[in-house]
Amino acid sequence: MIEIKAIPILQDNYVWALLPKNSNDAIIIDPGLAEPVTQFLQENNRKLTAILVTHHHWDHTDGIKTLVDAAQCPVYGPDSHAIPQVTHPLISGATISPCANGQLAVIAIPGHTEEHIGYQLLHQEQPILFCGDTLFSAGCGRLLGGTAEQLKHSLDMIKELPSSTLIYPTHEYTQANLTFAKAVMPNNRSVKDYTRWVAQQRNKHAITLPTTVARELALNPFMRCNDQEVVDAVKGHFSIDASDEQTIFTHLRLWKDHF
Repeated sequence: MIEIKAIPILQDNYVWALLPKNSNDAIIIDPGLAEPVTQFLQENNRKLTAILVTHHHWDHTDGIKTLVDAAQCPVYGPDSHAIPQVTHPLISGATISPCANGQLAVIAIPGHTEEHIGYQLLHQEQPILFCGDTLFSAGCGRLLGGTAEQLKHSLDMIKELPSSTLIYPTHEYTQANLTFAKAVMPNNRSVKDYTRWVAQQRNKHAITLPTTVARELALNPFMRCNDQEVVDAVKGHFSIDASDEQTIFTHLRLWKDHF
């Protein structure tokens, strides 16, 4: 089994550390900074055995070189010229075993960026997905290289995962996303209830992640583009007649961009 810990960096990023039990290995996902990761490894008596990358943005990659220089470990990630640090380029459908007790399946989840991938941690008590910036709790990533069609397809794929799947995004955006979700779905009881819990967590400077597929299906407007309340809100906000899910999703993302 593998324990998962969050390493906070920058203002609202999380670097995820995968810590196999009965081992001093550590797998690190999306290290935007090196120093907090190095400190975490030292404090937990762990050896860096692999780095996983979901996409090319600097706040997910800037710590790689320093960490690799010290640990001489492999770097797994998208096959992209924008991430020259990657030593093991991956495609969707691949399975990797970066440590003795950890196996991960690679899935393509583009939209935020064109080359974005996610990692499903296999053989755990609960299904687990590391989704980078594709999905956030109560929200999703901006379109910064990919398309709205790609992003919706990626979220539709995540919707089909088991409802108990634990989802580990890389940003603490939950509270802000819920404010938008409430504007789109003012009658959604799940949004109201979860907003209270998240406020309590953040008041204690506590993390609000991971989330689950079931939770996101209940309160994430980007996962509910067939919900009549979401459809009506988008049509009213933009004064449009179209109600197909892709049109609703595209306009919902545009609304959030300027919210």
